[in-house]
Amino acid sequence: MRGRVTGKDCPMKGLLVNERTIQGRLLVVICEEELVGKRLSDGYFVDPAYYQGEPVQLESAMVAARRGDLVTLLGSRVVKAAVARGLVDKDAVTSIGGVSYAEVYRV
Repeated sequence: MRGRVTGKDCPMKGLLVNERTIQGRLLVVICEEELVGKRLSDGYFVDPAYYQGEPVQLESAMVAARRGDLVTLLGSRVVKAAVARGLVDKDAVTSIGGVSYAEVYRV
């Protein structure tokens, strides 16, 4: 993995970052920790196999999001932060089971 984000000495454990390389592209998955393992109101399961990652602070998560070729964001705090930093267009934000969700694809 390129430039791995670490959760070492992280005082706020509300966000999880999972980075992996798929077909030469960096996939960054950022999720609010309390959502992992839950079934959302529409039945969508926030699968730990995909969403579980290392606990990080918000700014570290945003650095990882900027690095990713493909980025998945789940949770109102992380999506709102990505929109505020210009990483996601507010019109591209959707929701899954009432939870804010966005994806970024860099070509």
